[in-house]
Amino acid sequence: MSLKLNLGAGTFPLPYERGNVPHANYLEPLPEECYEPGWVNIDKFPHAGIEETINLFTFPWIKSTTHLPFTTDSIDFIYASHFVEHIPHEVKVADHIPLGWKEYRNFVENYDGFFVFFAEVWRILKPDGLIHVRCPYATTYDALCDPTHTRFITPGTFGYLTDVEEDAPFNYKNHSRFQIIGNMGWRMPMEWHDKAKNYTSEGFQDLMRNNYNVVSEIRITLRAVK
Repeated sequence: MSLKLNLGAGTFPLPYERGNVPHANYLEPLPEECYEPGWVNIDKFPHAGIEETINLFTFPWIKSTTHLPFTTDSIDFIYASHFVEHIPHEVKVADHIPLGWKEYRNFVENYDGFFVFFAEVWRILKPDGLIHVRCPYATTYDALCDPTHTRFITPGTFGYLTDVEEDAPFNYKNHSRFQIIGNMGWRMPMEWHDKAKNYTSEGFQDLMRNNYNVVSEIRITLRAVK
């Protein structure tokens, strides 16, 4: 059985039961993995269904049940729904970080939290392991209204995790590499849903970039390249 992590699970632990998904109109369609067993549900606060209580903005992620980090190359799939937009720019080193992790500590203390987060994701995913991310699109009311959002995500944001040239001026040396799998998905208000059908792919991209509230949510799957 594959091992899967649900980050920031809150009161909606996985797996879901087909035909009984909470807020189905908002969540579906879901990755097939969301209906499979093998989930470890993680949240900062204890709730029913939470197996590990972890502050996911401290690194590495130390399991509350064993007080040890997740093993490198041990996870098959990660689900992060409306989480990455909350990652602080300055994150902290976890208490009880293992001895010998000096280089890791330096990385956490000196890099933007976005890259630290995805470096930890990359570390614990198996080669070709997947992370499925859902987050509000930058130019939407959902992204802008929440005072706890620390960053605004567009499709181009994930380009900083993929094929960045070593000598590029925007290379943040993020210590990890991913590949986008399949097509990026969108959630949009109903009034735009039918209109979007009349646009080519390129036209839709222009529509999304130049208009407010066309797309409310980005859905993307990244593969760990190792």
